[in-house]
Amino acid sequence: MRRPALLLLAACLALPSCKTSQRVGGDPAQRGEDSKTTAPAARPIILPAPHPLAEDPRVGVRVDDPLAALLTLKNLIPGVPELPVLAETMLATQLPAELARAFAPLLADRRPWLGAELEGEDILHLPLRPGDLAAAEALLAALPPEGDFGAVRLPPAALHLRDPDLELTDGAQIPDQAPPQAQSRRSRLAWVDRQQRALRIASTLPGLATSRELERGYARGPLWLSVDGARIRESFADLVDNFPFARLLVRGAGLHELTLEIHAEPGRALPPLPELAPGAMGHLHGAAPLALAASARWSGHQDAVRGLIREMNANVDRAGFAARLVLDGLVQQASAVLRAWNGRVFVGLGPTPGHLALAFGADDPVRAGQGLSRLLGAIVDNLELARLFASNVPKLNLRRHSKDPEVHLLTVPGARGMLPAEARALLDDKGNLRLAFGFSARSGAVYAVLGPRAETELTTWAAAIAAAPADEPQTPDLIALTVALTAEQIAAQLAQNPSRAEQFLQQALALTPDRAPTQITARQDPDRYVITALSPAAAAPPRRQGRGR
Repeated sequence: MRRPALLLLAACLALPSCKTSQRVGGDPAQRGEDSKTTAPAARPIILPAPHPLAEDPRVGVRVDDPLAALLTLKNLIPGVPELPVLAETMLATQLPAELARAFAPLLADRRPWLGAELEGEDILHLPLRPGDLAAAEALLAALPPEGDFGAVRLPPAALHLRDPDLELTDGAQIPDQAPPQAQSRRSRLAWVDRQQRALRIASTLPGLATSRELERGYARGPLWLSVDGARIRESFADLVDNFPFARLLVRGAGLHELTLEIHAEPGRALPPLPELAPGAMGHLHGAAPLALAASARWSGHQDAVRGLIREMNANVDRAGFAARLVLDGLVQQASAVLRAWNGRVFVGLGPTPGHLALAFGADDPVRAGQGLSRLLGAIVDNLELARLFASNVPKLNLRRHSKDPEVHLLTVPGARGMLPAEARALLDDKGNLRLAFGFSARSGAVYAVLGPRAETELTTWAAAIAAAPADEPQTPDLIALTVALTAEQIAAQLAQNPSRAEQFLQQALALTPDRAPTQITARQDPDRYVITALSPAAAAPPRRQGRGR
C-alpha cells in the first residue's frame, strides 16, 4: 500500500503563472532586486512541461495567511507551538533535520502556503522571505545538481510516515530492496525559485515546474484542504479502520470561519449518524454567555418515552390501593409531559460559574411548560401530605418567580446531604438546591437553570431568548456546539484525571466563558455531511508592505 510522506503546506505571492514551457529571465527587476546593480544577468533557463492540474487532486492544501491561522489556532487549542517550530516539523518530512531547522525561519509567514499530490508525487510551494533568497540557495549549494536550472537532489528526510511493509526510524537510510513506495522517498528534489521567491519541492523536474502552477490552479479561497477518501484510507489505515467517504473538503476565510464537507461515495447512501435527527437548538446557544453547550435531537426518543410510561404504569399496578390513588394521577401528568417532548435536548455550563443550563424541546412549549408546572405542583402537594405522617419527607417549595418572562422556581431546602461534595457548587449559601424553569411560544423548548442564583440567571436567559430569532424546529442541524473557553482553560480541564468524574465535574462547574464563543453546527445533506465552525479571528499584525513576509 502506498503511504506517501506528509504533504507540507506551501506558499507564494499571487504572481502571473508560467506557461507550459517556462522561461525564467534574468531581469533583476523581475527578481525583485535593485535594477541599478552591476551584477551580470543570469542566463535564461527553460523548465520542463508541468503536470496537468487535476480538478480534484488526491490531496490539495492552501493557507493564505499562515501566521493569522496559527494565532487563531493558539486561541482555540492548548499547546500549539510557534510557526517556526511547526514549519521545521513539516520541513523535516521532506529534508534532513539540519536543513529543516535552517530553512524554517526563512519561510514567509504572511503569504499563501500550497501543496498538492499530482501524478503520484507530492508537490510543494513554500514562500521565502525576499532578503533570505541567497541564504536559501547557500543551504542547497553543496547538494548534487539535478537538471540545468538550479534544482538539487535531497538527502533522505528526517521524518517518515511508517509503512506496514517498511518500518523506518527518524533519518534512517532506505535500503535498495525497499518497496517502490519507499524508494520514491529518496527521489525528492528542491529548487530555490528566485523569480517567485519560493522553495519548491517535488519528486521530479516536471513536478518542480508544476509547483509554479499551484497558485493559479488552486485559487479556491483563503483556506482550502481537499483529501481523497482513498488517500485517507491508505495513509491512516492504522488509525482509521474504514473511511467510507469519497472526499474530505475544508474551505473558508480562515480557521475562524470554515466549512468541512464529508462527501459520500458516488451512488452510495451516506453512512447514518446513529440516534441523531435534524433539530438541534442552535437558537438557545447564542442567547446566553455559556462556557460550553451542546444540543441535538434524539431520533429514538419516542420508543424511550413509551418504554418509560409502560414501566411507570406497571409500578403503579404493583402498588397498594392507597398508593395507587396518589400515584395514578402523578403518572398521568408525568406521561403528558414526556409525550410533549419531541426529542430535542440542550445542556450547557453557565451562564455563570456553579450553574447548569438545560432544555428539552416541545412542539408546543407553553403547553409542555404548564404541564411540568402542574406535575411539580402535584408532587409538592403530595409531599406536604406525606409530611403529616413522616418527619423525614423532604420539603419542596414551588412558586412563580415572574410572569413576563414566565419563570418558575423549585427550591429543595437542605440539599447539601443529597449531593456529592464536587457538585455542591450548585447549592446556594444556605445549602438549598434551586431549579428555575421557563417557557414561551418562540423558545421551542422548556428551558431551565440549576444553581445558586437560578431564577436570576434564567430571567436573563429568558430575556435573551425573547430578543433572539424564534426557534426553527425544522432546522437541518444534527448537532450544535458552543465553546467559549480559552486554550488555557481547555488545557487545565484536560489535565484532570479522566477516570475521576467527580473532579472533572467540580472543575467544570467553575468554568466561565472567557472569550467570544466558537459556534459549531453539523447537518446532513443528501450526499454529504456539512460542519461549519465560526470562531473569533485572532488579531494578526498587519502585513508589512515591501518586506514580502
